[in-house]
Amino acid sequence: MPEIPALPTPGDNRYLTRAGTFELIDQLESDVKIDTVALIPPDTALPGKLPDLAWLPENVRRNKAGLAVISGPETLLALTSPFPVPSGSSGTSDDFAALRTFVERRRTVAIVLLRLGAYAVGVAVDGELKVTKSDTRYVKGRHKAGGQSQRRFERNREKWVRELFDKACRDAMERFTPFSGTIDHLALGGDQQVLNSFMKRCDALNGLQDHLLPGRVTVDRPNTGALKAAARDLWSWRVYNAPAPIVSGK
Repeated sequence: MPEIPALPTPGDNRYLTRAGTFELIDQLESDVKIDTVALIPPDTALPGKLPDLAWLPENVRRNKAGLAVISGPETLLALTSPFPVPSGSSGTSDDFAALRTFVERRRTVAIVLLRLGAYAVGVAVDGELKVTKSDTRYVKGRHKAGGQSQRRFERNREKWVRELFDKACRDAMERFTPFSGTIDHLALGGDQQVLNSFMKRCDALNGLQDHLLPGRVTVDRPNTGALKAAARDLWSWRVYNAPAPIVSGK
């Protein structure tokens, strides 16, 4: 197989940005013999034409968004999709048309990054941030003393958390409302328990619950830089290249 810079070495994997994914598809389409290209929705059995994917980690095979699988005489690749593969997409082809259409589909994603003490919200279209807002709100850590002092502190802490959630919710809806009706997905990043509590508190986001992307965005400090990284990562595909003995059929 000719050298393809975007491709990881056999047995390895790497993330590709949206542009990198297009580059990989272009190179495979022009330089490599491919027999089968398939989009596999989550929780869907592999079509019979595909090679066995037992070499993939189980969490990859069972990821909640779905896979693209590309196979040929010297090629066996699996790509984890950043966006859910629709249930009607299952099937195989001998060209890249369906995969290319899925990758290039225009998508609008609302993003909420939240940790106690800070948040960042924004809307990205095709990986480009259109609006952003970030802020901090004081939330002191746990109080170790006991008695009335601790109870008073816990009441204050609950108040600080509510104020943080309410401010983040208002700022999120101010940024999301102009995109009403066009938001395809909601992406969340931060501590899972904090996010769960926030979603219960922020009733205004209930309309986007059905659009929630599986998994969470990795974030340390929610801010504008973290939003930019999230927009890039949300459109990135992870490509897995099968170990050489499997690819070569030895």
